Amino acid sequence: MTTCRECSRQWRSYVEAHCGGCHQHFTGVSSFDLHLRGGSCLLPADVGLVVASRSDGNVWAWPGERDAAVFGSGTRRDDME
Repeated sequence: MTTCRECSRQWRSYVEAHCGGCHQHFTGVSSFDLHLRGGSCLLPADVGLVVASRSDGNVWAWPGERDAAVFGSGTRRDDME
């Protein structure tokens, strides 16, 4: 189990990605990369990502990604907690 020391998020997957800047969690590197622009973090919903439910907690995913449970467009960072 991996744990972020700053936000205490835990996960088991080797393919998921956690942002050390905004502490959002992503299904993989490509969705993680999409939320970065010029070294700054954008809200994942603003770049087209959706919330997916995983056993270790919610993650940001590509629309239509397997196991993605969309909680609605415009989901905010606060909705992930």
